[in-house]
Amino acid sequence: MLLGYVVTQYGVVSRAKETCGLTLRASAPENVREERMARTFSVDTRVSPSSLLARARWVASENGASLVGDEGSGRFSHELVKGEYRMVEQTVVVTITDKHWLLPWPVVEARLRELLASA
Repeated sequence: MLLGYVVTQYGVVSRAKETCGLTLRASAPENVREERMARTFSVDTRVSPSSLLARARWVASENGASLVGDEGSGRFSHELVKGEYRMVEQTVVVTITDKHWLLPWPVVEARLRELLASA
């Protein structure tokens, strides 16, 4: 995994991210601030909390993420995304507290729904 920052002679920050054999590159003016906002997603499920937790732990370990918690609530952390989760009856409520600026919100939501649907 590689994350590089380079400031060019024009004051532009160039970033490259290599993960899973793919390299993402983007450039932005040096004075552009990264905006961090939390978003909460709620997904109804019929899968048991124990099955969801087992699947989430497996996915976390396969992707270099950490997951701490139980069937009721917890938190997770990866170099691209961090957040917390809780179960409210048959609804999983996930709050993404921090994400990498190259990772679009629609991708986060789609991956989350995919994970919860396939448990």
